[in-house]
Amino acid sequence: MKHTHKKEERRGAVICGAYGRGNAGDDAILRAIMQEMRQLDETMPMRVISRNPTETSRRFGVSACHTFHFKEIWQAVGKAELFVSGGGSLIQNATSSRSLYYYLMTLLMAKLRGCKVMMYGSGIGPVYGKFHRWAAGKIIDRCVDVATLRDEDSRRELGYMGVRKPKMLCTADPTISIHQLDREQGNKLLEYLGIPADGEYLGLGLRQWKGFDEAVENIAEALEYAYKAYGLIPVFVPIEYPNDCQAAKKVIDKLNCPYYLISEQLEISETVSVLAHMKAMIGMRLHSLIFAVENGVPSVGVSYDMKVDGFLKSIGCADALLHIESVTARQLQKQIDRCMQAQERSKWQQAAQVLTNEESKNLYEARKLLHGACTHQSNQASGGQKTMRQQKKRIAIFQSDLHVGGIQKSLVNLMSLEAMDKYDVDVYLFDRDVFFDLSDIRPHIQIHYLKAFPYYFRIVPFGAIMKLMPRFKFATTEPYDVAIDFSNYQQDCAFGALTVPAKKRVMWIHNDMEIKYREEKKYRILWTFFHSKFHRFSEFVAVSDGIIQPFKNKTGLKNAKVTAIPNLIDTHEIFEKCDKPIDFDVDPNKFNIASMGHLYHQKGYDIMLDQLKEVCEKRKDLAVYIFGDGPDHQALVEQAKRNGLEHVVHFMGYQSNPYPYLNKMDAFYLESRYEGQGMVLWEAKALGLPLIFPKRLEKYNISLKGTEDIQDALLHMQRTQKTKDDLHEYNDEICRRLIHLIESD
Repeated sequence: MKHTHKKEERRGAVICGAYGRGNAGDDAILRAIMQEMRQLDETMPMRVISRNPTETSRRFGVSACHTFHFKEIWQAVGKAELFVSGGGSLIQNATSSRSLYYYLMTLLMAKLRGCKVMMYGSGIGPVYGKFHRWAAGKIIDRCVDVATLRDEDSRRELGYMGVRKPKMLCTADPTISIHQLDREQGNKLLEYLGIPADGEYLGLGLRQWKGFDEAVENIAEALEYAYKAYGLIPVFVPIEYPNDCQAAKKVIDKLNCPYYLISEQLEISETVSVLAHMKAMIGMRLHSLIFAVENGVPSVGVSYDMKVDGFLKSIGCADALLHIESVTARQLQKQIDRCMQAQERSKWQQAAQVLTNEESKNLYEARKLLHGACTHQSNQASGGQKTMRQQKKRIAIFQSDLHVGGIQKSLVNLMSLEAMDKYDVDVYLFDRDVFFDLSDIRPHIQIHYLKAFPYYFRIVPFGAIMKLMPRFKFATTEPYDVAIDFSNYQQDCAFGALTVPAKKRVMWIHNDMEIKYREEKKYRILWTFFHSKFHRFSEFVAVSDGIIQPFKNKTGLKNAKVTAIPNLIDTHEIFEKCDKPIDFDVDPNKFNIASMGHLYHQKGYDIMLDQLKEVCEKRKDLAVYIFGDGPDHQALVEQAKRNGLEHVVHFMGYQSNPYPYLNKMDAFYLESRYEGQGMVLWEAKALGLPLIFPKRLEKYNISLKGTEDIQDALLHMQRTQKTKDDLHEYNDEICRRLIHLIESD
C-alpha cells in the first residue's frame, strides 16, 4: 500500500545576527526582534543562530543553533516561513570580510530554502573593495524581499551597491522598543551597583578602537570639566562586557574627579535603565547612544564608525557628532554645555518619539511580508493607531528614466526635497540605468521598476493602449492620493499614471508645445498618436508660466487647471560639489564662458556657434566650454571648425559633477530655440555667474533678464566678482506651490 505524506507547513522564524558574543547592543537587538515577533504570533516558533547557543537559549528562552553548524541552519530555514537577518551592522567588512560573506551566505541559504527574507532594522557598511561591494549588492538584490534600515546612509549604501529589487525603507534600530525597569526598580539597581540613585551623572559608553588611546586625555579633561561646571559624576557603562571596561580604565587612570565603573554584565533592560538616570551621555558605542536617546537623554556621539554618524543624522542631531580621530577636550566641553541647556532634553525626547514611531515600521513590514499587504495594524501592535504610512498622503510618480537631462535632474531634486518627508512616495521608472547620484533622496521615497512599452508603441494610438494593454503590477493595491506623469512624453508613463488607483491624476508639462510642434517633425508625427492622453488628466503642472498658454492652445484644453511650478534647484548640492577637486583649469588670461545641455536641435548650439564666429573675429580672448552630448555632437564639432572656432570652443561631454567646472568660469551662455524652463540658468545663477541668454527665453524664466543683442553682450562682458545665491526665496515658493498641489482636493 502506498502512503502519501502531506507536505509539512512552514511556520516560524529563523533569526540571524551577531548574537552570543556578550555584546549588550546585539543582545538587545535579539530581545527586540523576538519581542516584536511575539506580537505577530504569540506562539511563533523561533530559532536563533548564535555563537553561544547554550547561553542564548538560557537567557532568551528560545531554541538556538551554532553559527557554524551549517547543516542545522539548512534544516531550520527549510522549515521556517521567515528568515530575519539583523539588526546591527552585519553587512560590512571593516572588521572582517569573512563575517561579510557569512551573513551573505545565510541570506542565500534562506532564499534557496524558500524562506521569505527580511533584513530587520539593519545598518549597512562600510563595505570596502569593488568585488566585495558587487557581491554584497548582487546577493542582497536577489535574496532579500524587504530591507528595513536604521538610517538613511544605509539605504544610500545599498543603492550604491546596485540593490534595486527589495523593498527598502528607513525605520529605526529595533532596540528602541526594548522594555526597561520601572523607576523604582531602576533606583534599586543603582543602589545595588553602589551608585546613589539621587546623584547627577554623565554616562560614558566607550570602546577600544583606533584613535582612542590618543583621545584618552582629552576625554578625561572633558569629564573633569563636566564635574566642576555641572557636578556631573562620570559613570562608565560597558556595552560589551568586559572589553569596554578596559577602555574605561584608560580614561579613569587620567581622571581627577569621582567616577563609577559598572564592572559586571547587566541584563539589557538593566543597561537601558541605568542610562535612563543620566543627565547626559557621551557614547562611542552605538547602542549606548540608542539606549540614552530612548530615554530622552541629551547625548554626544564620538564616532568611530559610519553607523554612529548615520544614527545621529537620522534623528536630526548631526550637531552632536564628533569623531574619535580628531576629538579634543574643547569640543567635548562645548558639547557638554549644549547637553546641559534647558531645552535640550525636550529636543531629545522628541527624537525618541520619532524613533519609536519609525521603529514600528519594522513590525509592520514583517507582518505584510508574512500575511500580505494589510491596511491596519492590530491594536496589539499599534495601540489602535494608524500606521505611519496611513497618516501620510501617498504619491505615485511615473518617469521614463533617470538618464542625463533636465527633466531627470528636476525629478532627482524633487526626490531630495526635505518637504517630501511629509509623504510616502513611490517613483516608478522604466529603465534601470541611472546617471545621477541618488544618495540624497528622502527616506520615504521608494523607487520601483516597470517593464517599458516596446519602442513601436510610440505609433500606437493612446486610446488603443488604454483599452488593450494589461495593467502594470504596482507596488501596492492601496489607492494613491496623487498620481503624476512626470515625463509627459512617454506612453507608458501616462498609462501608469492613469491606471494606478489614485484620487487625482496630474501631468507635468516641460516644454513649449506650440514651438516644439512647429520645430520638430518627429514630434508632429508622434502627436497624432498620443495627443488624446492629455484629456484624461484632471490637472497639469507647467514648469514655467511661459508654457501654460501654448499648452492650452495646442491641446485645446482652454479651461484646464494648470499650475506653474518651476523646477527646484538643489543649491545645497551645488555648493557642496562645486569645490570638489578636478583635473581641469581655465586660462586666466581668457574670458571663460560655459554652456550646458543636450546637443540637439532645440538647444540651439548651431545658433551659438554662428554668434561666436562673428564675435571672435573682433574679440580674441574668449574661451567657450560646452558641457553635454547628444546626436548633434559631431555636426557641431565640424561647424566649429568651419567657423574657425576649434581653439575657442571646447566640447567637454557629460560630467557627472559639472559644478567644479562651472565654478571656474566667468559667465554662462544659453542659446535655446525654446525651453520649458532653463534649469541650467538657475544653477549658474546659484554659482554667481553672469548670465547671457536671448530675450525670447525670459518668458520661461521669470525674474531673469535676457539680452536683445547677444553679440554685443559677448563683445563687451568683463570678469566680475561672483557671489553665490542660495535661491532661498525661489525654492521656498516652489515648495509652497508643490505642497498646495498635493494637499488640495
